[in-house]
Amino acid sequence: MKIYFAGSIRGGRDDAALYRQIIVMLMEYGEVLTEHVGDASLTRAGEDEPSDEAIYGRDMAWLTEADAVVAEVTVPSHGVGYEVAWAEALGKPVLCLHRRGTERRLSATLTGSPTLRCEHYDSVEELRPDLTCFREIFCVKGSVRSQVYLSRKTVVKTCQVLSSTPIRKMSCSVSDQARGLGQRPAPATFQMAF
Repeated sequence: MKIYFAGSIRGGRDDAALYRQIIVMLMEYGEVLTEHVGDASLTRAGEDEPSDEAIYGRDMAWLTEADAVVAEVTVPSHGVGYEVAWAEALGKPVLCLHRRGTERRLSATLTGSPTLRCEHYDSVEELRPDLTCFREIFCVKGSVRSQVYLSRKTVVKTCQVLSSTPIRKMSCSVSDQARGLGQRPAPATFQMAF
């Protein structure tokens, strides 16, 4: 699996060491295309080379190539917001990570999206179950399983959980908007591991 990791660069490098820890953890799940985001020598000024246009072209190519996007969104960043929106438009599964205990509240544009998954955490190690679940939903023997991602919030709103934690099976119902077409598809069953 190819993973695009997004984290603030020009918006502030306060979390560079944290980004590196997350990237190292993500490497257990696949190839991280944007490993440089966790480089401690990268400053708020950004990369010296190449040009802004070349950086944009490279990053958009990586974003297109990626199977999934993981974005650390605690430090506000125009670039990260753009990458998340572009990934969502491309139909990529996106996991947004937001650290608890900061004065920064996560944008309603992220938390309100039915296609983004937003998780709050206190420590990097606490992310392991979320990253494992994220990977399990999309990866089967190294290939992407689905371009549809159910956040925990969406699961609560649209699915009837059939077992207690850890979730093993769930039956999903069809939304009223989907029923508007006049046909009701059979409910889908997903195997998940939280």
